[in-house]
Amino acid sequence: MILEARDLTKRFPWGRTFTGARAWVRAVEGVSLEVAEGDTLALVGESGSGKTTTGRILAGLEAPTSGEVRYRGRALSALTGGAWREFRYGVQMVFQDSQASLNPRKTVAQILEVALSARGVAAGTRRDTAAQLLVEVGLEPPAVFLGRFPHQLSGGQRQRINVARSLAADPSVIIADEPVSALDLSVRAQILVLMQRLQRQRGVGYLFISHDLAVVRSVARRVAVMYLGRIVEEGPTEAVFDRPVHPYTEALLSATPVPNPRLARMRKRIILQGDVPSPVAPPPGCPFHPRCPIAQEICRREPPPLVDAGRGQTALCHFA
Repeated sequence: MILEARDLTKRFPWGRTFTGARAWVRAVEGVSLEVAEGDTLALVGESGSGKTTTGRILAGLEAPTSGEVRYRGRALSALTGGAWREFRYGVQMVFQDSQASLNPRKTVAQILEVALSARGVAAGTRRDTAAQLLVEVGLEPPAVFLGRFPHQLSGGQRQRINVARSLAADPSVIIADEPVSALDLSVRAQILVLMQRLQRQRGVGYLFISHDLAVVRSVARRVAVMYLGRIVEEGPTEAVFDRPVHPYTEALLSATPVPNPRLARMRKRIILQGDVPSPVAPPPGCPFHPRCPIAQEICRREPPPLVDAGRGQTALCHFA
């Protein structure tokens, strides 16, 4: 396994309570997951569920409060020198905002050459290597794009530059945080096809963070569903989509648009009541119980166990 998270917890300080005690935002609570070479794991859930924070911890951009991240079997806390550099090159991120993640003062050539320089590519070959990367992500002819600044590119072109920059480090894993959510539908499809082609050619693994379940079903082999900082269900994509075992997953899937109007009218829509609880003061017991349609007294008192639901699925639920 290339990249692993083991019981990750991340808390951010959030002032003090009325009594003067320190308050904390519990962004991530006990998350464990694995990303394999050439595989795609999707991390889905509502906004604020902790998906992006989890991705940033796995990329080494945030330090966990507890738990550990392992890269090729070694804990990040134990990596130094060359081993740390190998991790920094081996795990790259593609961010949601394609414009904000590129330096507006640098040309495409400069952006890519900085990444190639960090990897140790000789100065005399960086421009040619940058041009090859542009061809690989579908920006041809490369001479047209190398001298442009980010504001001179479309959203889809900027995201292709972001993908090319991540590939410049020759990574083993790319953490893609909502990489297509800000793009038009036609451009979105092109970027997804590009990422799948690059995976086949390079064997790179993806952690694909998204709230679009239709996109997830088309790109991911496995899916993990997050709610209030916890993974409440995980399993093979087809198994989770065809037979969700956690009520939250079932509600998410029921809200996914269906292209067939007749099937959409026949499908039962599950509407969750209430709002997502505050991560500063999560409810006792199961964090989902205030909105769960099947909640019982035990859900209000006791944290749910991790249940093996068969077909490779696990769920954090008393009644999975």
